[in-house]
Amino acid sequence: MFPRHEQVFGQSAKRIRLGEAVSKGIVNNETLGYFIGRVYLFLTRLGIDKERLRFRQHLANEMAHYAADCWDAEIESSYGWIECLVLQIDLHMIYVHIR
Repeated sequence: MFPRHEQVFGQSAKRIRLGEAVSKGIVNNETLGYFIGRVYLFLTRLGIDKERLRFRQHLANEMAHYAADCWDAEIESSYGWIECLVLQIDLHMIYVHIR
């Protein structure tokens, strides 16, 4: 995982268990953590090398005004890290989709 505070201070992505990231508040809530885990399983079962897969948290200036937390699944390629999908679960989006 590559939380925003590590990006801001120029650090590298680090391995951390997803449950620990949720319990420490790095990932905003359990639902978002669940979907990050599901996406990880999906991408690795597709054949994406887990050593070339990371989840990068959006910086404050990258997030939608209504978002509480947002993560990109990124895959490392010969072009660098490439965003392959965005994970964002919040009450605003759920409410909009229900309506």
